[in-house]
Amino acid sequence: MDNQLTKQHNAGSLLRFAVPTIVMTVFMSLYTMVDGIFVANCVSPDALSGLNLVIPGLSILVALSVLISAGGSVVISRKLGENKLQEAREDLSFLVLLTIVFGLVVMALVLIFARPILMLLGATENLYPIALDYYQTLALFTVPCLLQVQFQYFFVTAGAPSLGLLCVVLGGVSNVILDYVFMVTFTLGIRGAALATGIGYSIPAIVGLVWFSINKKGLLHFTRPRARMTSLRESIINGVASMIINLAGATVTWLYNRIIILYLGETGIAAATIVLYVRFLFNSFLSGYSSGVAPLISYNFGRQDFSQVKLLFRTSLAAVLVGSALVFGISIFAADWIVLLFASEEPYLASLARHGIFLFSFSYLFNGVNTFSATLFSALNNGKLSALMAFLNTFVFLIGFMVLLPRLGLNADGVWLAVPAAECCSLFLTVFFLKRNRAVYNY
Repeated sequence: MDNQLTKQHNAGSLLRFAVPTIVMTVFMSLYTMVDGIFVANCVSPDALSGLNLVIPGLSILVALSVLISAGGSVVISRKLGENKLQEAREDLSFLVLLTIVFGLVVMALVLIFARPILMLLGATENLYPIALDYYQTLALFTVPCLLQVQFQYFFVTAGAPSLGLLCVVLGGVSNVILDYVFMVTFTLGIRGAALATGIGYSIPAIVGLVWFSINKKGLLHFTRPRARMTSLRESIINGVASMIINLAGATVTWLYNRIIILYLGETGIAAATIVLYVRFLFNSFLSGYSSGVAPLISYNFGRQDFSQVKLLFRTSLAAVLVGSALVFGISIFAADWIVLLFASEEPYLASLARHGIFLFSFSYLFNGVNTFSATLFSALNNGKLSALMAFLNTFVFLIGFMVLLPRLGLNADGVWLAVPAAECCSLFLTVFFLKRNRAVYNY
């Protein structure tokens, strides 16, 4: 088992181990962002708003994949630490097969019920045709979308994060090139953006299927799948928190679309799109680190190497604190440049987006610790606590502030400030749970 997962790590090697997953997560966030840049410049701001209406549905799809994948990686990593290699391989094979079957069912349903789904997501009659073009095309790539998310986790669990990084980079570069080809050369409009994204998803999905099929000498590879319900149940329990964290993106986008239009109209939706792209991009640095170190925590917890667990925890906490401060600073200073990528010829839209990014940026000061802590408890096989933390953050604090703050006279500013307020409240709970469970898990 000559594998990065099995080695003793120090602060430097831990950061090096996490870097591929960070870059993977960042590139994943860039998929839709690149689409938005091309759509805003090659089609129209209305098309950018239409694309944003589909994002909550896409985020829900990703969250469902994360439910099985994040939790499954915890279960598989722990079994590797316990030297239960065959069980780990059977679980891997079963979870991938389950994802493919689930994806086919979801694809059929979302195509059949396209109109009611888009209307629920907030499509107006003006934006519906635009959103439908993007939605229908992207829906055809449901299975690759689910698999590329899943293999992000399983490449790391298999001790091959660099392969996952390479796949995602190839997919991201392909997405950029194909956006230009389909939207500029072939003038396919927003359908071209969806097609480019779908092909970008397909590259990591295909490589993952091939690699786990032929990697017979590696730590993890496909074998005859076994439907072990205890492993599936444990995967779901441990994956709920990561799913809720991803659902937060869908919830934020959906609420923004429903509320911001009341104050700023359809241009407000376009501004919210830019603000949320920035959120997804910068949060991906912090969430990518947490996802990257989670298999190491699970593995060492499984083999009861508590000195390593303690080192991983302390180093990671320091890393996310520093990372949060850096992301906050970059968001403040890079806002003008980012906005110009989307709205160089739309001064009003640019002004709205710039203001939103500034107010939203304060959430990064708290988000890193909250995300890492929820991921930590999931990696330590306490999925219920992890899920509770994520649920309170999103469906209590966030929704509460998004409804309350605009009504207190803050109007659109209240929508932008809801996420920082929710993350700040969550931080107090996070500190409480970390202190309460410190002796239990020896971190």
